Amino acid sequence: MHETMLISLCHSLDSCAYLSYGDNNNNDMLYDRIFGINMEATDIIRQNKTKLQHVLMSHIHFVVQCVHEEKLLAKSEYMNLKSISLPSKAATDLVDKMVSKGETTCRSFLRLLRDTKLTDVCPGLKAMPWCRPPSTPSTRPSTSEEDVELSSCEHAEEHQLFCEDEQRVVCRICDSSHHPGHKLLPVEQAVNNLKDQLESDLRTLKDKMNKYKQFKNRYTKEVVEHNNKQVLATEKQIRAEFKKLHQFLTEEEEARLEALREEEKQKAEIIQVVEEQISSLSFSISAVEQELQEHSVSFLSSYGNTRSRTRVLCTLSDPQDSGTEGALIDEAKHLGNLTINVWEKMKERVKFTPVILDPNTAYTYLCLSEDLTSVRNTDRMQQRPDNPERFTNGADVLGSEGYRSGTHRWDVEVGDHPCWNLGLAKESVERKNNSYSSPEYGIWCLCQKDGCYSNGCSDTIPLQRNPQRIRVQLDYDAGEVSFYDPEDMTHIYTHKDTFTDKLYPYFSVGEAGDAETTDIKLCPVPVMEEMLRSFTFYL
Repeated sequence: MHETMLISLCHSLDSCAYLSYGDNNNNDMLYDRIFGINMEATDIIRQNKTKLQHVLMSHIHFVVQCVHEEKLLAKSEYMNLKSISLPSKAATDLVDKMVSKGETTCRSFLRLLRDTKLTDVCPGLKAMPWCRPPSTPSTRPSTSEEDVELSSCEHAEEHQLFCEDEQRVVCRICDSSHHPGHKLLPVEQAVNNLKDQLESDLRTLKDKMNKYKQFKNRYTKEVVEHNNKQVLATEKQIRAEFKKLHQFLTEEEEARLEALREEEKQKAEIIQVVEEQISSLSFSISAVEQELQEHSVSFLSSYGNTRSRTRVLCTLSDPQDSGTEGALIDEAKHLGNLTINVWEKMKERVKFTPVILDPNTAYTYLCLSEDLTSVRNTDRMQQRPDNPERFTNGADVLGSEGYRSGTHRWDVEVGDHPCWNLGLAKESVERKNNSYSSPEYGIWCLCQKDGCYSNGCSDTIPLQRNPQRIRVQLDYDAGEVSFYDPEDMTHIYTHKDTFTDKLYPYFSVGEAGDAETTDIKLCPVPVMEEMLRSFTFYL
């Protein structure tokens, strides 16, 4: 946005120089821009969408390639458009994609459509005046309504005067009687006066442009560099979290495949028992057949043992189909509600934190954890830009989500930390100048310093013991901010007020000193508990 305004200022400076010094090199598009005749590029594309799609569809794949080379499309967007076989659909998607990317991209797109490499391939573009390259006239464009009206009189120029009241040139001989009481000046003097006014505007524009350039430099140095660091850190954290999830799913997959293989092994044992029985029967049959070949005394001497063995095998029950019951793999056990069963186990590993800290609001001496659930005060200044959301006059930080209605609660682990304020702050709370943690300044909190508790209004709150955790509870509609010791739900204090602004979780953290607890931490809650609470809320 600021870059667009800077470009506009540059164009205005050029036009001022033209009007002041008579430069004939400005083109008609620049003059249109000065007097507001031009349209936004996004509006131009929207109003000519159907015609543009019809022109582009005949060579849409070439057009898409050119747009991609100009870096107006991401690689994934380029591949998606390239894969569309229907030209009309591809042309429609391309135009919609350009419009969705905003004014800057649309201007670049229109500039590309003027390029001869496209107009030669798509001659239909030449018929569109807004796609033709701007002309460069040798003379100044025609005057607008606000330009000085020239006299059509045929008298010599030395008889011409300038009427300040009507802002036009008049003839001393022909028109002076028609301007009673008007201030008439010699043309040369009028020109000098008007140039002085325009030069004053020129100086103002130059000053404004310098301010925008300074802003751009500061923005680039502070915000863009910080954004790059944020992207790298956030990307690293996202990859780490997904790596944990991938590891869990891989382990769960292997465990379930192992269970399937184990059942397969158990089912295979049924066939193994049958094969052993067949082997025993085959051995006995061979022994009996061999015994039957013996004669007289030899047969009689071995008959008893052979008969005993065969009788044992003869008493074996015959195999029945009912004996194969349960022999098949239990697919239902392995596949039934598979994702739900995996999710049930995943709940044991994942955690839900009701409040996530917003690093863009954090005071420069506060250090937040990677998962944005804890904060501590350090003696080292963090490199952060002075954006409007950030606290710069106190060790404060807000939660990332605000509330305009309903009941909300979260627990904060404070341990033996000697200095903290916990509660809620309105969205419009002062962030740059001096303010105090009190309702008067839009902050409803519980304050603790060296074991002494107060409500932020100089009222001391006596407690029997120092809580290790503090529960903050907001009932927006009832206008209450309450504090409890979650160990036994002892009530500590309740602010009562009427809320109109969005309220954000508020944390102010002093130096830990020699305390064991250095970080103020938000406590996670069981996932199922939060789901039930949310479900009850929506009911």
